[in-house]
Amino acid sequence: MSNQEKESGKPKLREIKKTTASRQFLSGAGTGPNDCMSPEIYSALCDMGALKSDVYVCGQGWLGPDDYKGGGSSSGGCGTSGTSGSWSGSSGGSSGDYIDWIVSGGNYEWENWAGWSGWNNFSGWTNSSGSLDPSRLSNAEKEAILQRVRKEIGKYYGFTYDIVLNNGPTQVGSGGTASVKDGTVYIGNSFFYYDFNDQVDILWHEFYHLQRGHDNIPQGRINFGEKYIRIVLQPDGDLKTCMESLLKVGLGDSLNDSTFQADLCDEIHVYSLSHPLLYEYEIEAYKAELKNGLPKSDYRKCQIRWTLWKYEHFYRIAKSNMSLYKP
Repeated sequence: MSNQEKESGKPKLREIKKTTASRQFLSGAGTGPNDCMSPEIYSALCDMGALKSDVYVCGQGWLGPDDYKGGGSSSGGCGTSGTSGSWSGSSGGSSGDYIDWIVSGGNYEWENWAGWSGWNNFSGWTNSSGSLDPSRLSNAEKEAILQRVRKEIGKYYGFTYDIVLNNGPTQVGSGGTASVKDGTVYIGNSFFYYDFNDQVDILWHEFYHLQRGHDNIPQGRINFGEKYIRIVLQPDGDLKTCMESLLKVGLGDSLNDSTFQADLCDEIHVYSLSHPLLYEYEIEAYKAELKNGLPKSDYRKCQIRWTLWKYEHFYRIAKSNMSLYKP
């Protein structure tokens, strides 16, 4: 359940995450975090030679003309070094007008799931449908795919819920994957990037939410207030490889040094959280999904593992900061 998927012919990591933090802002003048300048405007000013002083760039921090490396994204706020995957997050503590909240480590019971094989490295992955481009599918073709998936999922649940093909921003934007609300599953375009097995698995996940009444989550946000705390995600080892692989697959033909750095910066920096119920319900559903016995691609396994790792941390932080929640 997420937005901002790119039409690259392959599924995006951000299946659940609604928006990346830095892109919640319109471009400001760059005077600080609450008036941050978009990376695109920063790049354009640098390209024209018009930037003469440091500005605060959304998701990247304070950057000046000397920090610009071309291509639309500087490595400044992320410490990235390109598509090789060699990067490091913030070292923590205060930095400019924000305070970093470092998130690392974690050893949960789901990490011992026997089916993880192949989850952390799926270079060259593609779906069995040849990377279908949903924009080339008619509504009738999409409905036919959904009917086949619905029939398969009925074998496991014995019944099906209402499923709506959503080509507009009703519950899920046209680029989204899947969402639930008021007893109905809403399917977005990105659902059709996945192969049949993963489509069944995703729909199983959504049915699980409906079966347990997870379909009406408070829509407010937990914003960290005047201190402008920035959560910095620091996975390591195989989980780091998994996350980077998801980003690269999502970029598809758009993958280059600058686009990878920009997506990485968005992914590892978080400026606000949803209501803790969202994370609680998703953690429960993903753990159940691991035990459902359905076949999953390596891509889907990695997607589940990365999201579980993030959401275990987000749930803890969100629950302990409910005083900052605004409906």
